[in-house]
Amino acid sequence: MNITDKLLNPQKDIANILGSICQEPKLLIDNNVKLEKEDFVLQFHKIVFTALNNIISEIGTEKPISSFDVETYLKNYEKYYQIWKDSKGLDYLQACIDSANSATFSLNYQTIKKMSLLRMYKSRGFSLEGIYDYTTTNLNKFSKQQEQLAKMSLDDIVSYFDTLSQNIKDKVRTWQNGSNSFQAGDDLEDFIQSIQASPLYGLGFNDGYLNTFTGGMQLGKFFLRSMATGRGKTRLGIMDLLKVSAYEIYDTRTGKWYQNPSPQPSLFISTELEQDEIDLILLSAVTKLQPDVIRSGSYSVEERERLNRGIKALKNSELYFVELPEFSIADVTNVIDNYVLNYDCQYIVFDYIQMNAKLARTAREAFKDSNLRDDQILLELATELKNIANRRHVYIMSATQLNGSHSSDDYHVSKTEGALRGAKAIADKIDVGMIIENVSSKDLKNLSELVEDLEANPQHFTPNMATFINKNRLGDKGVIIWSKTDLSTLTTKPLFVTDYNYQKLDIPLTRIVLGEDNKFTVDEDRKVIF
Repeated sequence: MNITDKLLNPQKDIANILGSICQEPKLLIDNNVKLEKEDFVLQFHKIVFTALNNIISEIGTEKPISSFDVETYLKNYEKYYQIWKDSKGLDYLQACIDSANSATFSLNYQTIKKMSLLRMYKSRGFSLEGIYDYTTTNLNKFSKQQEQLAKMSLDDIVSYFDTLSQNIKDKVRTWQNGSNSFQAGDDLEDFIQSIQASPLYGLGFNDGYLNTFTGGMQLGKFFLRSMATGRGKTRLGIMDLLKVSAYEIYDTRTGKWYQNPSPQPSLFISTELEQDEIDLILLSAVTKLQPDVIRSGSYSVEERERLNRGIKALKNSELYFVELPEFSIADVTNVIDNYVLNYDCQYIVFDYIQMNAKLARTAREAFKDSNLRDDQILLELATELKNIANRRHVYIMSATQLNGSHSSDDYHVSKTEGALRGAKAIADKIDVGMIIENVSSKDLKNLSELVEDLEANPQHFTPNMATFINKNRLGDKGVIIWSKTDLSTLTTKPLFVTDYNYQKLDIPLTRIVLGEDNKFTVDEDRKVIF
């Protein structure tokens, strides 16, 4: 055993853990206990733990386990029994049982897991000096570190090392920024050739007008939706990813299921909703059955068939969800990196840019500034999301809430970056910014002629949602897409486009198609779901 393993091997805690498990075997199968062989340094301890685990698996947790029970079990394994005898296992384990105090089991368990985690980081080249300098001769320093480590959770330790990694990433990013220079005209021939080979589009939105203005969900780009609280940010994000990943979706107009011709893996990071809430949204969106129908639990034969097919469609869809209610910038980065590298997810929704205790604490620790403002922290998060989009060549959509200024009747004031809650500077980091609002009575009054115009709105639909494109590096801005949207079934019908003064704009609907050659083409088709 090397010096690191020896000093990061809490033998008193291990002795109490082993003795307590013998006294109360049910401690080992507690849902909050995840002990593994790797949590023990000495081969002898690994053998004892494995024996206890296997004995419990065979006979259950009703009776205590004696040291003789363990010896009897190990006699069946010559190699391990020899290590047991050489280590005076019978005497050792009996002493553990005699002195065990199950009241401290949880504390001992946490200590063992913390040491296991520190050994893991040490083996990967991380310095432990800042958190647990076991080699120091400064007893006062070591004592303070022990006290601090005792207060830290496993997540706190991970966040500490994530912060170290993030600081390195930030340093590299600083090196890379501003390193490129070129003259106008350089490499333009290559640029045109690359566009001809692969046009500048991404997978399309359900809204054909939005495709026209943005070119779809383009890889390497960072889009932002901003809405008032409870207006449907999450649902719109899920709608986007169902367009990307859903295997098939039911169409109420035809009563048929339509298969997605080119489904792609995608990732939704939720900061608020839990799995049962998301499941209901997904089922309603795919089957087009209203949530109240699904919640009732009482279905007609046709509804049951649609639900069964919807469940099958979702199981065949590479749409992944991660719940992240408390997060640091490093947490977000790690989740995205994992799903990009291991699941090939190129289309990502992060829902949504907001403060939480962990984000605040880790950001202030990283910048060594306890006075760092919330808006500055949110800006750093947005900056990292944009950097990930560039670095991983993925599409990222996120969202923010709106502040009080968004309710102003003057759209030239209220539907700008100034309406973003927390950090309007976030707008500097995005490629496309949208503010989504419910349609007001004033809007309907100003739109009355368009609503009744057979050419502009042949079905006389009344819009209920307005998408204000307030920033667009990819096309026009200062425009409003008016649509009839059902957030319960995630269905939208884009109706027409105006400027901020309600003047109709002649804008075509664009459908983006991904061919078998992985090239994008566009056409105009108002009827296709995918």
